[in-house]
This record gives sequence, structure tokens and C-alpha cells, in this order.
Amino acid sequence: MLDAAAIERVREQAWPYVNSSDELHAAISSLAYMTEQEFDDKEYSSLVQPLLDSARVVSARLSDNKSLIWVATESVPRLAVLFPMILTDNKLPEFLVQQKWESELYPARIDSYDPGWLDVMCISGGVAWGRYSLPAASQRKLQQNLKRKRSAGPIKSTPISLVSRQNIDIWQALANALGAVSSENSYSALAAKIEIDLEKHGASFFDQVQTRSGLLKTQREEGLAELVHAGRITSGNFTGLRALLTPNSKKSSTHRRRHRGAMFGVEDAGRWSLLNTFSFPETKTQAGTGMF
Repeated sequence: MLDAAAIERVREQAWPYVNSSDELHAAISSLAYMTEQEFDDKEYSSLVQPLLDSARVVSARLSDNKSLIWVATESVPRLAVLFPMILTDNKLPEFLVQQKWESELYPARIDSYDPGWLDVMCISGGVAWGRYSLPAASQRKLQQNLKRKRSAGPIKSTPISLVSRQNIDIWQALANALGAVSSENSYSALAAKIEIDLEKHGASFFDQVQTRSGLLKTQREEGLAELVHAGRITSGNFTGLRALLTPNSKKSSTHRRRHRGAMFGVEDAGRWSLLNTFSFPETKTQAGTGMF
């Protein structure tokens, strides 16, 4: 028969060590979420206020009738994939928009953050970026509760994830298990032309797409942005996402204070390739060349 006291000791030993606000944030992140009872039992109330003030954690409920949980703010979009009806008690901060990851979020949490690190991690195959959740009907309530404004561009409000490459199969399997189907009935002519080109020729550089399609640079950028928003495409370098997010007027000065300047040109993004994370309407060409 199992020793209840021994089980409790193991549970205590496995629980994350928390002695500061930063360690509390790390603990909540590693656990996916923390229940209200766990939070109260550990007496974390004295540590949480700095995290609330900086919008690093939010309180939430998995549905209207569920008890309170604590979630790391950056984990809300991922948790929403599993629990589409999640309701947050706090509005998500603006800095979670991808455009501000590098200008505000990472520098605030990583000492001497260098934007070149993300480029190196993507190029070396350590991480990849892409869309792994779609705004299905069950997620519209989430978006309403979070009151997220949709910007003029399609990417700024798109839930993009940075994923360890060794876990990509897990994210894709999760999307398939949830029956994620693209809500896009059709693309613009620009996006469709790029998609067809990549389906035919496989992963390609920006200039190769131009040579074959005859599209202008602005047209290619617009088409790529639309495909990123639909979860249909990614690039082998973080520069691809950065270039589509950053206005031309800011590309020369955004990281002026950093020792190493980040690349901002979409032509520096490496190869663009199709993702087959989601099921797409039958009217679309179904063959695809995935990067992963």
C-alpha cells in the first residue's frame, strides 16, 4: 500500500522553489497554470503584486463556472487552444503584441538582450515560429473578452508562437486533434499566387518568389503577411516575422542602442515555406511543401 506521507513529500519536493516574484512567474509558467488553492496554500499573495503591476501574470477562469487560476500572461494564447472558453480577469497588455516582443518584452526580462539571438536560434534549428491556433467559432468569445483590437495589418493581432523545433510535432498534433480548420475561405490573388508558387517549387527565398511570380516587393510582402496570418507559412529566420511587423519608418532605428543590429529586410528572412498545421478548404490546392 502506498504511503500517503511519502506521496505528499514527493509532491512538495517536485513543487517549484519560489522565493521572489520572478521565481513565482517562472513557477506559474512551468506549471501551465496555478490553481487558486495552490496559490493560497503557498501564500504567494505577497509576491504577486509586482507581476500584476507589470502585467506578467493574469487571473483567469477556464469557463464561467470554474474557480480562479493564475496564468503567465504569455501563456494565455496557448492555454486558449486547450480551453477555448477561458476568461481572463485582466486585459492582456499591449506589449504581448509580437511587434513589441523585442522592443519591450524581451529586454525587460533578459539582461543585455540582443535581437540577433532569435535569428541565430532560428537559423541553427533551435526554434521556429508560426501560427498554431486559429480563431474558430469557439474562440471568438475569448477574443471578445480580451477586447483585443485588430490592427490594420493582419499580423499584429495574430497569435504567433515561438516553438522549440523538437516540439513542433506536438503542436501540430494538438492542432489536428482539436480539429483546427482554417476559417479563410479564400486568399487574395497575391497570397494565392505565392502559395501556389511554394506548393510547386518548395521552400524558396524571397527573390526566387519574385522571379517566378513577377510580383512587386510590396505585393510579395502583403501576400506573405496574409499567409502568415492564416497559419499557412513561415520562414527559416525570425527576420521574416520581424520584417513584416516593423514599419519601414522604424526599421533603421528600432534597435539602435543594441550592440548588434537586427536584420529587418524581408529579403534576409531565408527560405519561406508552407506549413501544413491546419486543414484548409477543399477549394484550395491541398498539396504543400512543409518546412518541418
